[in-house]
Amino acid sequence: MANFNQAPLQMMREFQACADFAAANGIVVSGALSSAWGCAWEGAIPIGRLEEISRVFVGMGVTELSWSDTTGMANPAAVSAVCAHMRAMFPEVAWTLHLHNTRGMALACVAAALQAGVTVFDAAFGGFGGCNFVPGAAGNVSTEDLVHMLHEMNIDTGADIVRVMETGRLAETMLGRGGASHVLSAGRCADLITERAAKQSNS
Repeated sequence: MANFNQAPLQMMREFQACADFAAANGIVVSGALSSAWGCAWEGAIPIGRLEEISRVFVGMGVTELSWSDTTGMANPAAVSAVCAHMRAMFPEVAWTLHLHNTRGMALACVAAALQAGVTVFDAAFGGFGGCNFVPGAAGNVSTEDLVHMLHEMNIDTGADIVRVMETGRLAETMLGRGGASHVLSAGRCADLITERAAKQSNS
């Protein structure tokens, strides 16, 4: 109501015509559940509410759905519970997580989601971004930190971490300020090992 002056299910019912048009023309439609783990106005969101909204999406023929932690209120236990439950309820849905690092838990939430079977995540170079109705909100989880963590866990992302870091630094240069990427600040684990080895060989 605060964002669109409509209740979520009312807004979704009005979207049915668009979903029907897309289906008739071979267009894939993706849906998103904003503030899935907590709302600035409503507080914690019951899992039954998420299931209700997801069921409406699936009824429209939408099978690509994203949960967004817009307010940065998610934690690993809650993410694990929601992901496991929703994947069991809707096995036909391809899920994506959009996690903000507002309170420093985004990467831990990624690890929890991975264990629950979710493998697609949004990220932002440099960790830039935010949420205009959450005071002090940080941006989406840093692309550099996410890719680096997954590679350290021996999970192949298909991304070149060196090029990813170069792009993150370019984003910082273009915006004229530092971002929220830990890897851009501290470097990769491999960089630290290489640096120590070089110092030992020179001593």
